[in-house]
Amino acid sequence: MTGRAANDLIAVGDGVARFDGKKWRKLEGPEVELLCVTMHGDVVYAAGKDGCVVRIDGNQMTVRTVRDLGDVTSLAVDDGGRLSLVGNGHVAEGSFPKLVARRLSAVSVCHFRGQRYWGVVGDDPAMGLFVDKGKLERVSPLMAYGLIADDKHLYGGGEYEVFRFDGKKFRTLKLKYDKTASRWNLAP
Repeated sequence: MTGRAANDLIAVGDGVARFDGKKWRKLEGPEVELLCVTMHGDVVYAAGKDGCVVRIDGNQMTVRTVRDLGDVTSLAVDDGGRLSLVGNGHVAEGSFPKLVARRLSAVSVCHFRGQRYWGVVGDDPAMGLFVDKGKLERVSPLMAYGLIADDKHLYGGGEYEVFRFDGKKFRTLKLKYDKTASRWNLAP
């Protein structure tokens, strides 16, 4: 779900719905299964099954498919409106009409302080958090799922930790799973 205010929300799933503060209304358009959503200015972008990417401007929906991308599980848009999407073993970048997939085993993407960060899985040294400076530079060996950012920090989750990155330093909380209580706890 995303939106500008409590009376202007967009939710995705089996299609797109808009909340005007009083009731939800499904937007007309093709039936598509969407898994993630983000907003840039007044434009909403959503993505999902089989490389489907949707641009929503007002009540107008435009749908396209990015070949070879697979199911899109993470998407971000930078200040210039450039999209970054994560699919099954591939990513896509660019403006909405010009998205092209390329091979990268990313699981998450986020824009932070003008730079694109990819959370990548694989064998060391291919795994970790990478910043894209025209060429990927590894910032951390930690797994980086579910990347999100605010003005001050980039946040993500790893296999046994969660982290906060300010652009220079990492702070991590180590976690340990308690099978008896069926919950995660802070590790000593």
